[in-house]
Amino acid sequence: MPPQYPTLKIVWNCVGLSTSSSIAMAKTSALTQANTAYERVQDRDRKPRGRLRIAASVDYGITFVAPFAACFRETYPEVTIDLQLSDERIHIIEGRFDLSFRVGWLAESSNLARKLLDFEEIAVCLAETFAKAKVETPADLSVLPFVRAKVFAGKSEWTFTKGDKSGTAKALIISEMNNTLAMRAFVAECQAYAVLPDFLLKEDLAAGRLKQFVPDWALRKGGVSTVTPPGRVRSNALRRFLELAHGEFALRAQVQEWLSTAVNEIMSGPFVVDALKVFAIPGDAEALRCAFFGAAFEFWGFGRCRKVVTNRGL
Repeated sequence: MPPQYPTLKIVWNCVGLSTSSSIAMAKTSALTQANTAYERVQDRDRKPRGRLRIAASVDYGITFVAPFAACFRETYPEVTIDLQLSDERIHIIEGRFDLSFRVGWLAESSNLARKLLDFEEIAVCLAETFAKAKVETPADLSVLPFVRAKVFAGKSEWTFTKGDKSGTAKALIISEMNNTLAMRAFVAECQAYAVLPDFLLKEDLAAGRLKQFVPDWALRKGGVSTVTPPGRVRSNALRRFLELAHGEFALRAQVQEWLSTAVNEIMSGPFVVDALKVFAIPGDAEALRCAFFGAAFEFWGFGRCRKVVTNRGL
């Protein structure tokens, strides 16, 4: 259906005026109304609307993208979100996606990528397993059962670094999985360990359910990036989604730091967003709101954040 543009209605009121004055005023009135109508059309066209096709891995999509997309959709109700989650490699052009969130290490391509954040791989296990294992160096991990991600199929050694030193853990593989959420659930119920991205583990580590082996040794660092197809005109919806996504992650660290020191006040105190006014956090209100809810979901998990949202009328 073709777009419906506002009707330009011109009324000439020539009573008591000469013909030349009437024509001049009519022309001025017509020009003013035409400019006003054009500006309204421009404003309408700038407003985000339409469908956004977004791809993400299952773990990152559930943990971050879905809550962020919900927040975005509340702000821009004329946008429809088509979110596809898969742990298989997604071809953004063939799949006709507007945007993909890529976790890990990007391969060379003509796609346009921009980094959202960095993450670290860490070796984690159940708290009880940690207490029994008494691991002091990466080499000590070689005798423990290991759950490997399918993306690392064929890899049997993990290299840790500490300053100018390096240490290697040989993997005693007992299981292989294609989803990091499944790996996290697996190690939470048995005496195996896994190497997982730190952004999935903050709540479990803070609660003491999982423990990190050799925290003074580091594994590889990776990144989460937004990837868009080359040579395609970006819709207003996509441009705004990207603006808010990158702005939200710039703010999230500050908000999450505050959350970690104010859990009791938030759960039982006054309207939660009011407390954020204490902080001079740059950025527009929408980015701040997305940052708050993104950090809240990450910090509390879905269940506790839903309780806050319900109790506080957010």
